[in-house]
Amino acid sequence: MIANEILESLMRIQLPANQWQVLLCIIRKTYGFKKKVDRIANFQICQSTGLRKDVVSRSLHRLEAAGIISRNGKSVGFQKDWQQWKLAKQSTELAEQPTKVGSPLITQKKKETMQKKERIVMAFNTSDELTEAWGR
Repeated sequence: MIANEILESLMRIQLPANQWQVLLCIIRKTYGFKKKVDRIANFQICQSTGLRKDVVSRSLHRLEAAGIISRNGKSVGFQKDWQQWKLAKQSTELAEQPTKVGSPLITQKKKETMQKKERIVMAFNTSDELTEAWGR
């Protein structure tokens, strides 16, 4: 079982898909078997996730650098103290940065330009005119 607080913290971080797969595999192989740490070879993670060995290795290094997992040789564990994760701080900083929004004047100019474009509208009074126009 994983505490709701940990799951809520996991929902807030942004990780590449490969790192998510590796992280979920580690959580499954540790917490899924009621262990805090387990000896997990890269090959086992490759088999579970379908990722190549170099991708798994790189993902493990990045997850460890972010403080989300801890490693000691082949022993791997999930860092459940989310306040020690280094990515949690980065994700809140990204959310606080201002977002660039287009100026209303630019939007108005685009709208006027679109309205000025000529459109060819064909109006047919009878079905005979329509048939004649299409050549049938």
